[in-house]
Order: sequence, then C-alpha cells, then structure tokens
Amino acid sequence: MTKSGIQASSRPLVTVVIPAFNEAETIHAAINSVLQQSFTDFELLIIDDGSSDATADIAAKILDPRIQVLSFENKGLAASRNRGIRHAAGELIAFLDADDLWTPDKLCRQVEALQSHPEAVLVYSWTDCIDEDDRFLRHGSHVQAEGQVYKLRLSRNFMDNGSSPMIRKSAFDESGLFDESYRAGEDWDMWLRLANQYPFTCVASVQVLYRIRNKSMMSDVDRQLECVTAILHKGLERLPHSPERERIKNTATANIYKYLSVRLIETGNTRQHAFKAAQYWWLFLTTTPDLFHQFSKALIIAGAIFSMVVLPPVQFTRLRETVVAFNHKRAHVKDRS
Repeated sequence: MTKSGIQASSRPLVTVVIPAFNEAETIHAAINSVLQQSFTDFELLIIDDGSSDATADIAAKILDPRIQVLSFENKGLAASRNRGIRHAAGELIAFLDADDLWTPDKLCRQVEALQSHPEAVLVYSWTDCIDEDDRFLRHGSHVQAEGQVYKLRLSRNFMDNGSSPMIRKSAFDESGLFDESYRAGEDWDMWLRLANQYPFTCVASVQVLYRIRNKSMMSDVDRQLECVTAILHKGLERLPHSPERERIKNTATANIYKYLSVRLIETGNTRQHAFKAAQYWWLFLTTTPDLFHQFSKALIIAGAIFSMVVLPPVQFTRLRETVVAFNHKRAHVKDRS
C-alpha cells in the first residue's frame, strides 16, 4: 500500500470512502462534490484499486488536509470498500462511487437523520440518474422506507446504488464487511445483511446523482444477473417458507429482469444488446406478480427495444441522445419553476 495526503488533526465524525479504479475522467468531480459539502467534519479516503491511469495522481493533487489517497493492488469494488472501512477514523461511513456526485447538503442531512434516529444504523437518500455529461436521465426509485425494511429491501433495490447510504461504523463490527466473492451486487448483499438486523431511516430528498455510462459490456450484465440471483436466494433463506416469501421472490426476480433490460437500453446500441434486453424484458413480463401496475413501464421498454432492433446503431444513439436532451431540459425547467 502507498499513501499520500495529510491527515486531519482531529478525529472526524464522518469518513467518506471513494473506491476508484481507472476513474481519471470523473474522480476530480466526485472529490469536489465531497469538498463542497456544507458539513465539514469529515475525512475523505480515496481507495485507489490498482489504477493504471492517472486516478491516484489527480486525487493526490487536490490539496485539502482531510484527503488521504491510499493505493493498493487491484482486488475489486468490495475489497476497496472494505479497505476504506478498516482505515476509517469516523463513527459514520459514507461511500461515494468515483463516477457519482452528491448534492452539497448530503452529509449534513444524513448526519442529522442518524442523530434524530439513534436506533437506525443506516440512512439513505434519494437518487436521480445522470449521463456522462452530467445531464439528467431519469429519476431513481424515490421510495421512503424506514424502520424494519428487510422484506421491501429484498423485493426491490429502492436505495438504487452504493453512493446513497451513510452507516454507523459499529454496525460492520457485528454484520461483517462486504463479501468480496461477489463481483457485482455486493452493496445489495451488504444492505440486506444490515436490514436483517437493524432499522433504517431515510432523507426523502434527491442527494445522489448516479452516473450511467456507456462502457458496460454484455458480460457485465450476465455477471450482474448471476451475482444478484445468488444474493436474492441467500436473502430469501432468512425468511420462513410462506406465500409472502414466494411473492417477495417473484417481485424481486421481476425487478432484477426489468433493471437489466433497462440497463442494456441505456448503455447499448446494437441488435445484440436489443435481443438481450428483449430476453430480460420477456422474463420480467412472465415473472412479475403485478403486471397491471407495471404495464406502462413494460410498453416503454418494449418501444425502446423495438427501436434498437430496427434502427442502425448510429441512429438509435442519436434518438437516445435526443430523449436525454429533452428530459434534461424538462428537468431544468421544472427545477427553475
């Protein structure tokens, strides 16, 4: 391990952990979104996971006494988060992926939420999705779930991503660290393990901007399916056999297929991507127990898949860009009104 940066002189309340692997394009913006927080009692650990680009150098050049850059050999996202936990000095830990952003009030409001709910070990905030140019793509789940949320957490990933929660460090002592055997979905597994033991709370406001990028490959989607299916089955084992458990299983399975189908539409542009998206879309239709309430979403997905099939990749990419620009403009007008 190599280390750069100057450690803050006093013990911080919050440790922010940014795992980073070859994120030279986005790491500066992610760090700035932390440094621009209205809450200032934090340390920022950049966990460089064996990057071969300028990620570590860019981070090290940002002069702030709260920043430490810790460089390791490559072991994956779960291992990087675990390294951050082990090096954390704060009582509370917040994770930020190196390509995501926070709004300036994220840490402040989450600290207040945990102070107001001492029984909760995790607080999460709402998410909206942006593209590689910081343009609004779509809203996240925007679900406000508090207290005992395990069953809902199992049926749907309402926290959306790993950049949303803040967790009491003491919770990891009892629940353990991230499972490094998972190459995808390790955050869902961690939040499920915590939800199985502790209450959660929520800041019902968009404070996370989750970046969707066009570098996902088909193999990544297949790997995600394999990992999240294993996590789902492990999560179901914590519930007694009952009709409710079967309903949760069906709902969760359908939501996984819907997510993967949408992900392919948002990041792909070839007929191969379209056929794979169609496969997941059909599995979503045939597994969801509540198709009536999902019908409009299913039609939108079907239309996008049809466009991917009939249009040349360049034209489909232009169509998607047009939709993104329209949604971004509409969101901007709504924010100003």
